[in-house]
Amino acid sequence: MNYLFDNESLITYLKDHKIPAFRHKQIQQAIFKDGILDIDDITTLSKDLREQLKQDFVINDFVLKEKVE
Repeated sequence: MNYLFDNESLITYLKDHKIPAFRHKQIQQAIFKDGILDIDDITTLSKDLREQLKQDFVINDFVLKEKVE
């Protein structure tokens, strides 16, 4: 499984699947600027593209065990 925030993997994937390069910027903005943690929540991408990305990528695989305030 690849991580969506891994630029090299993402760029290669987009090229290999003939997905327009501007999608890279949209994905990076969603993760790093908008703080989105779920591919389904990147609504600037089509539902089909989100489904495709979910087959090969995760944003993270961390699970919150305890929140300390």
